[in-house]
Amino acid sequence: LRGMARGSGFSQPRWPRLAQMLLLVGVVGPKPACGAYFYVEEGTEKCFQQDLVEHQVLRMTYSMHDKEVLEGNETATPSECGILMKSPAGKVVKEHAVLSDNHRGVIAHAAQDEGPHSICLKCQPKGWFFHQSTRWSVVFDVLGSSPGLQVDITKLASQSDFKGSQVGIQEVLERLAALESENEYEKTFEARFSRASGAVNTDVAAFKLVQVVLITAVTAFQVHHLSSFLRSRIFDCSCLPT
Repeated sequence: LRGMARGSGFSQPRWPRLAQMLLLVGVVGPKPACGAYFYVEEGTEKCFQQDLVEHQVLRMTYSMHDKEVLEGNETATPSECGILMKSPAGKVVKEHAVLSDNHRGVIAHAAQDEGPHSICLKCQPKGWFFHQSTRWSVVFDVLGSSPGLQVDITKLASQSDFKGSQVGIQEVLERLAALESENEYEKTFEARFSRASGAVNTDVAAFKLVQVVLITAVTAFQVHHLSSFLRSRIFDCSCLPT
């Protein structure tokens, strides 16, 4: 058949082979990279903008991949990195410090003004000449962009709610500290009372022993004198004429 096709001047169609190659590339070809990141050089700001309407909530999930930069070592001081959220007027409305223990996290901000809000990442340089670049990954979510996801700002937890809980926790901690101090005082007082009671018992026993010795000595002295007196009386009586 191949010879007949060549002899008749017809060629086999090539598009099925091309389709197979494209399908093979699609199956085993390169996949989109997961965990993509970008660089932020120390001393410079990397900013993003997001248009928000009033009472919309902007949620930012961040990850600072170079955690060792935040920890520092014996030869290098730790970097000071942070996230700034700015209003459309350029005023900083939220500031979040990124440390080694929270190099990954989530922050949120409820917009009070309508317009483009800026989210900036910044790390302070550790030296005058050497500026290191750090790797970051961020994801932004806008809540309340549709009627079904509209956020009621009046139902959000306020600072007074957190203060009330904080006051309650502080009172519980103070009460626990007072109970611990009271227990420690009772233990100390009990130990002192035990030592004083032991000392008093020892003194009473010694006093009783001395008292018994004195009574024994006085009794012996009286018996001795009484016996001497009786002997003298008996002797006097034997000397009288009968």
